[in-house]
Amino acid sequence: MRNQNRTLLTVVAGFTIFIGILLFGLIFVLLKNKLHTTSIPTFEEQTLEAVEIIDPWAEREEEVIALVQARSITISDESLTTIGTRAQQNLLENTIEFFGLLEGVEATWTAVLADNAYPSVYWVDLAFVSGTVQVGPRWAVQLDPEGPRGEFPDGIIPANALAEYLMLPNPSEQVRFYNRADGVLEALTNHRFEGGVRLGAALLVYFLGRQQADDDSVDGWVIVPTSIREGEAPMYDAYFQYKRGGTPQIAQWRVNLETGSFRARNLQASDIMSGSDEISTENMWSILPESITDPESPPEDERNRLMRGIRRVIHNDRLVEAVNALMTYQTRRAEVAYVGWAADRAEDGLYDIRYRYTIDGEENAVSWRVNPDDTAVIPNSEIAITAARVLQIERIPDLPENVEESVEQEENEQEK
Repeated sequence: MRNQNRTLLTVVAGFTIFIGILLFGLIFVLLKNKLHTTSIPTFEEQTLEAVEIIDPWAEREEEVIALVQARSITISDESLTTIGTRAQQNLLENTIEFFGLLEGVEATWTAVLADNAYPSVYWVDLAFVSGTVQVGPRWAVQLDPEGPRGEFPDGIIPANALAEYLMLPNPSEQVRFYNRADGVLEALTNHRFEGGVRLGAALLVYFLGRQQADDDSVDGWVIVPTSIREGEAPMYDAYFQYKRGGTPQIAQWRVNLETGSFRARNLQASDIMSGSDEISTENMWSILPESITDPESPPEDERNRLMRGIRRVIHNDRLVEAVNALMTYQTRRAEVAYVGWAADRAEDGLYDIRYRYTIDGEENAVSWRVNPDDTAVIPNSEIAITAARVLQIERIPDLPENVEESVEQEENEQEK
């Protein structure tokens, strides 16, 4: 029995020693592997890390702006100028109407890397900001001597029509193609949807026919050329700016001025167009005075100054249709009744022309201030102001110095 116990103890002790040796060996191997993985990086690894950190095209914004500004242009008389010089001379502001209207807006030079697909290319902008829309000339600058440059070996590539304009030898020969904002807006606002209403009228309904918040507003249009090239249709971008609940919104369209066609470029424009299809011209309300049977007659043919002032308003068919559509829309939500037209003599020979109506018994008016001797009409109420911003009606010019004299002479003749 004693021998058996001794043998059992020997076996257990041996097994324990074997397990201990095995564990010790395993710990040794693990420690050795750990030391190996934290070893100093090889030369190849260090070189790869250095290549990844160094970017030869990064942080060169000032350089690319200077390259664009210094880009020389040969003028028709063979003298030289630069893009920067033309920018300093306010060529855009002095020749393109839209930029001339941006009073107090200073252009800013900016540069930013294009994207990962073109790591050596920068976008350089001469940026003008109107509301929340940034417009202006843009160039792509290729810094890599081996990179693609197209027709521009110096790597300064105009990316839009305004950049091309600043690089023309003689911009005055092409400027008429850049000043067609009125034609673009007419193509847009005159477009008729399936229901028969035009986009200009639909916009007025869209903004004044719905329930409004106190900080809703319409800011108007920004229209700039995007492509003006010989043999190609002139293309423009039209931005309509407004606020919903105080938040700035932009509806954008791309307009082909040759065909008058256009397409929505964002969700806001698509939403406006889809809502326009639902507005019908059936049983359309009419704001035309009942006493005027020939509203299309030229205002200049009217001898009476007061009636000529009213005709100045109703002769604008886009304006009349827009207010008609709004009144029609309001009749579906409330009880609307026609009261009549009124005209009051204002200062300086002008007249306040008002279309009066009631909503649920409360009198309202759409009003304008008119110079009977001029085609322009000044909006003078919320609906009239919004309609003007939607249709971009021109503001009344300065009154002629002899306006009072002409008024007195005409009134004297009428009295006789």
